Amino acid sequence: MAVGVVVGPSALGLVEPGSKLELLTRIGIALLLFVVGLKLDLHVVRALGPVAVVAGCGQVVLTAAGGSLLALALRLVVDAALYVGIGLAFSSTIIVVRLLSDRREIDVCTAGLPSASSSSRT
Repeated sequence: MAVGVVVGPSALGLVEPGSKLELLTRIGIALLLFVVGLKLDLHVVRALGPVAVVAGCGQVVLTAAGGSLLALALRLVVDAALYVGIGLAFSSTIIVVRLLSDRREIDVCTAGLPSASSSSRT
């Protein structure tokens, strides 16, 4: 993301916004979501569903709020600050998924859920 800001029109201007660039971004997002879908196990989703929903929503809301507050502190208008916050929330989720995928840990539950950890110790 930082490289995109640097080479984009707001800094060096090496890349101009347009339909070709937009197409590449959509293809990249579609491929990333496809990889996530390949790794999605419905049994795990059912078992961890409520916890995952609460944790996921909390992560998105807190990251969006923090990003928005930071953008407001940098004197962006409210609309732009909200876009920045929401963008940070979703991009941070995508980055974590990508890192877990690269480390081949996307299938490993490292959350340490009390019910899972207590049942495995007995």
